Amino acid sequence: TLISLQNRTTGAFAPRNRSADVTGLASQWSLIMLASQLFEQGPVAQCESDPSIDGTLDLGGNAEFDGSGSFHLDPIGEIVSYSWTFGDGATANGQIVSHAYAAEGIYQARLTVTDANGLTDSALCPIDVRRNNIPPNAEIARPYTYCEGDTITLDGSASRDLGEDGGIVAYDWDYTLPLNFAAIDASGAQVDATALFAAPGVYDVGLRVTDTDGEHAFEFASFEVLSAADPRCNQPPVARCQDVTIDADAQCGACVDINAGSSDPDGDALTITAEPGCDFPLGSTQVTLTVSDGKLQDTCTATVTVVDASAPTATCQGDRVECGGPATAVNTACTGSDNCGAPTVTSTAQGTYGPGSHSFDCTATDAAGNSTTEFCTVEVIDSTAPTAACTGDVQECTGALTAVVTTCTAEDLCAGGEIAAQSDAEAAYALGNHSFTCGAVDAAGNSDAIECAVLIADTLAPSIECAAPVTVSAEADRCVGLVATPGATASDICEGDLATAANPDQGEWVLGTTAVTHTTADSSGNGASCETAVTVIDDTAPTAACNAFDIAPNQAPTAFTATATDNCSVESITVVAYDCWKINGAGKRMSKLESCEVAIDGDTITINDVGGVGTHIDWTVVTVDGSGNSTTTECGITGLHPNGNGDNVGCNQGVGNGEEGCDPGNSNQGNPDNTNDEPSSDGTGTPGNPGKKGGKK
Repeated sequence: TLISLQNRTTGAFAPRNRSADVTGLASQWSLIMLASQLFEQGPVAQCESDPSIDGTLDLGGNAEFDGSGSFHLDPIGEIVSYSWTFGDGATANGQIVSHAYAAEGIYQARLTVTDANGLTDSALCPIDVRRNNIPPNAEIARPYTYCEGDTITLDGSASRDLGEDGGIVAYDWDYTLPLNFAAIDASGAQVDATALFAAPGVYDVGLRVTDTDGEHAFEFASFEVLSAADPRCNQPPVARCQDVTIDADAQCGACVDINAGSSDPDGDALTITAEPGCDFPLGSTQVTLTVSDGKLQDTCTATVTVVDASAPTATCQGDRVECGGPATAVNTACTGSDNCGAPTVTSTAQGTYGPGSHSFDCTATDAAGNSTTEFCTVEVIDSTAPTAACTGDVQECTGALTAVVTTCTAEDLCAGGEIAAQSDAEAAYALGNHSFTCGAVDAAGNSDAIECAVLIADTLAPSIECAAPVTVSAEADRCVGLVATPGATASDICEGDLATAANPDQGEWVLGTTAVTHTTADSSGNGASCETAVTVIDDTAPTAACNAFDIAPNQAPTAFTATATDNCSVESITVVAYDCWKINGAGKRMSKLESCEVAIDGDTITINDVGGVGTHIDWTVVTVDGSGNSTTTECGITGLHPNGNGDNVGCNQGVGNGEEGCDPGNSNQGNPDNTNDEPSSDGTGTPGNPGKKGGKK
C-alpha cells in the first residue's frame, strides 16, 4: 500500500494501514518527518589556548592553540581545514598550532574550521601577553661611618634591576624622619650629603629604586658622622666589590674592575689591587680586592664571570672549476674561527659534483653553543672539448674496391667515458690514399673532429709467366741462331693485365744458351720477373782439306798440313794414322812401311822418305769443331819418278765422320813388270793392285 505524505510538516505521524495480513488482522506503524536542514548542518569550531585568558603568557613565549575539540553536526560530516588568525597579523594552518607574540596585550585568536562542503564556523581564543617582571634590588653603598669634614656621598648606583628587562629608572632618597618617602629629599643614583651631614651624629637614610615596570625596592642605612676628634676617624679603608659578568674579548678573556666604590673613611688616598688580576679566563673566577690607605687595609671578594656570547665566524670556499669527470673534485673548504678556541665545523658540501651550479652551507658552532652558518656556491663548468679518436685501415688491394674496417669513437672527460661519435667513412675504397672525418659533440656543445687515413696498398708483386725456352740450330754459314724472343704474360690483382719487357729482346742469338729475363711492374712499383732461354746448338760438322800432292823421292822431306773450316769454330785438326804400300807386278798390295819414313805432329805429316817410286802413303785427318762435331778425312800421295814420267795423282778426298778411306790405286805409270817397287830405269812405275790400308801411327 502506498501512502502520500507530501506537504506534511515535521513531526511524528501514525497512519493506520487498513489492509489486513494473511491472518486477517490490521497493522499500524509510525513515521517521523525530519527537517531538511538537519542534512545541511556544518562544523562547530571550538578552540583552547594555553595559557588561557585566566593566565598570562610571558612576552616572547609560545602560546599553544588547540582546535581538536571542533566537531561536525552531521555524523558523517568531516572537517577538512583548520585556519588560525592570531590577532597580530600572523596566520597558521593546522589542528594544533603555536605562536609567539612580539608585544604585550590581549589578543583574540580566531579558529575557522571548514568542512568538505565549504561550510565554516569560527571560535575565539583570547590570550593575555604580559612582561613577567622581577622587582629591582636597592643597595646603598658603604661606608656608613664618616668623620667630620669628610665628603659624604649617598651612593645607590650598586642597585640592580634583577629582571634585566629595562633597568632602574629612578633613585629616590628620603632622609627626613619618618622615612616613608612621603616627600622625596633628593633623586639620583648618587647624592652629595656632605652639607646635610656636616655635624657629628647619626643620620638615617632611605633609598627607593624604581624599574621600568614601576616595581620598587627599598634599602635603609644609618650614616654616622664622627667628631673629628674621634679616634675612629682614622679608620681603615672600606673595600667594596661587585660581581661582574662580561662577554669574552677577542682573546677569550676579559679585563674588568670589581671595585664597587671602595673608599677610606678618612679620605686617605687608597691603593687598590686585585688578585688574580687581568686577564680573566672564560668561566667564573673568585677575585680578592685589597684596599689600602697605607696603614690599614680592607678586602672583599667578588666573582668575575666571563661568558662567550659571541658567535664564531664560518668561512666557506666557493669554487669554479673545470669539469674533470662525472664527479669532479671541488674546493669546498669550510673553516671556522672563534675567540674561544676552534669551533666545531660542519658542512653539507660533497667532495665531488657533476656539471652545473651547486650550493652548500658551512656552520661553525663554538663550545658555548653559539653558531654561524654561511652559504657558498660551487660551479662545475665544461669547456673541454671531447676527444674524437678514429682508426683508419691499411689493406692490401683485392680488386677495384677493397673493403676496409675503420672505427670512430669519442670520449668526454665530463661524461666520464665514451660518447656518441659520427663518421663519414666508406665501407670500401679504391687503390690509393683516402681520408675520412670522425667528430663528436658533448652535452655542453663542445666539439672535436679529426681525420683518419685509409690506405689501399698494393705490396704484392704482379704475376708473370714466361714462354718455354727455345732451342734452335745455328745457321750453316754463320754461328748464330735465328728465332724470335720467347714472350711472357703478366697481370696484377689491382690493375689487371700488365705489359712486360724482355732483356735481351732480339732475333739473332749466339751459340749456347742465352737467358732471357722478362720484367713487369704495377703502378705501385711492385715488380716481378721470370726467365726463359734461347739455346743455339751447332750440329754442322767442320770441313777439312788435306793440302797434299804427289812428290818424287828426291823431294823428301816434305810436310803436309791439313786445314779445316766450320760455321762456328774448329777445335782441333789431328793426323791420327798413316800407311805405306805398293802394288807389285803381280798386282798384289804389299806393305812399304819398312821403306817409308813418316813423322806426324798434330795436323802436320812430314814425309822424310817416300819409300820409292810408286809407293803410296795414306794418312787420316780427324777434325773436331767447338761443339764436338767431327769429320774424318783420308789423305794420300804417291811417290813420283824423278824424271817426272808417270801420271801421279795424290789422294786428297775428305770423308766425314769415319767413312771409308780413299784407295787411289796405282797412280804411277811405270813398268808393269817392276814388282820390287823400285823405280824403273825409265822412271815408270809399275802399277799395283789396290790393297787394304795398314800403317804406322
